[in-house]
Formats: sequence, C-alpha cells, structure tokens
Amino acid sequence: MDTVAVTGGTGSIGRPTVETLADDHRVVSITRSGGEMDAAAACYRADCTDAGDCFGALAAIDPDAIVHLGTLAHPLEDPPHRVFESNAVGAYHVLEAAAALDIDRVVLASSVSAIGGAFEPDPVRVDTLPVDESHRLTPTNPYGLGKQAAEVVAAGIGRHAGAPDAVSLRFPMVVSDADVRDHFGGDRTLSAVRESDRFHDDRNTLFAYLHIEDAVSVIRAALDAAIDGHAAVWTVAADTSLETPTDRVAREVYPDAERTKSFDGTETLFDISRAAALLGWEPRVSWRDRV
Repeated sequence: MDTVAVTGGTGSIGRPTVETLADDHRVVSITRSGGEMDAAAACYRADCTDAGDCFGALAAIDPDAIVHLGTLAHPLEDPPHRVFESNAVGAYHVLEAAAALDIDRVVLASSVSAIGGAFEPDPVRVDTLPVDESHRLTPTNPYGLGKQAAEVVAAGIGRHAGAPDAVSLRFPMVVSDADVRDHFGGDRTLSAVRESDRFHDDRNTLFAYLHIEDAVSVIRAALDAAIDGHAAVWTVAADTSLETPTDRVAREVYPDAERTKSFDGTETLFDISRAAALLGWEPRVSWRDRV
C-alpha cells in the first residue's frame, strides 16, 4: 500500500491521521476548503458530496486506500438534509469511486450514533449490555441515520466482485489531552454527571469516548487488517468516562437492558472484542491518565 487518500485531512481526526500515516505511506489530503499540510504529499480541494469532485480527485490521486473522515464536524450547526447528505451521500460517492477505480480498501468514520447517539432527542434504546455489533440500530436523527446508511452502502457495494473491502469504525466522542481536561476534569461520578448539561449526550453514547491517539491507531490497523467485504466495529476506550463502577451505571441508567455479563470496575459498556479479533487493535489510553 503506497498511497493513502484521507478525506477531511485537516480535521481534528484527519490531521493527526495524515501526520501518522505519512511515516509509512504517501498521503494525500482531500478537503472542501483546501489548505496545505506539511505532512501530506499533496492536497486536493474537493467536496465528497459532489460525485464529480469526489471521482475526479480520487482518479487523479490514484490511491491504494482511502480513509474517509470528511463529514460535518458539528452537525447541529447545519440543516438536517445537509447532515444526512454529508454522512450518507459522501460515503456513497467515495465507495462508488473506489469500486470504479479498483481501490483496495476504504476505512469509514462511522459513529456510536449509528444506534442513536448524542443527537437522538430521546433516550437511546439499549437492548443488551455490553453492546456488541449485533445490537439493533435505531437512530431517528439525520446524523445517526446518515451513519447507518453509510454502513449499509458499504456492505452493499462490498458484495460486488472487485469492490473494495471496507471497515466502518464506530467512533464515540474523540478527545485530545486538552479535551480530556475540559470534559473530564471535574466530578465524574454518576450522581454529578446526572446534574450536568452533558448527561443526555453521555447517556446516549453509553459514557464512551476515545482518545485521538487510539483513533489514529485503529485507523492504521483497519488499513492493514484482513477484511473480506465490509465490517462494522465498535472502537471505543476500554473504560467509561465515569468514576462510578460500570455495574452500577448499567443497573441505574439502563435498567431495562438485558445484562450478559458482570462488568469489571469502570470498563466500557461496549463489547470491543471484535476490534481485537478482526483488526488486532486494543485501546491504550484512558482519560484517567491524562486528566
């Protein structure tokens, strides 16, 4: 794998991804606004929601793989149809172009919002704990629906002979060290978080997060993993964002969910074993070490 195209290359996940992948690959950044990056071999200005822009840029770059991170970073600041278009239509154009251009691998930024997530107006539906990849997807908001649609498109295109293999990485809130200090620097007990203005978002994402270093490492792992067709994978930190033991959180916040195991300490409410088995990846960074 010589050349990797990264859409959204100047974003909060895209920039460190470009910088890290550039150690081993020729990396080309694709963004709607353009802009130079020292680590990128080249930078293209293209909008992935425009079929011509997307195909033209990828045809010119001729990459071996694509990391598609180029979606709206702040979906509450845009009209709903633009939010859905960014997640679903952009992914469709990237995947369609990859199939036509014989590109081998596409890594997609999916989201915990595929099950509803932070932008869901009502409490998220949780059937079983821990949540694994077989859990039903029930979003009603345009952001979550767009992420679910992108996964459906990736699976569908992947059924064609000669189509790229694709991995959908279901990210939660991705945080830097500065974000950790801002978000997790206070009282992180369940009782305190219940009283905060973030409780709805935290509850609906099952108190999950991922440090940017782990986000970049799982993208790198997804580029190299042996994938046949399409796979969706939960990619969250190994612990929750709370100080309260996870067994108590499960009992008090998700009382109707069937529990298939007891939780050890503050471990995550997601089952991340598929990421280890399929990608050879495990999260390494905890907010507790960086706060």
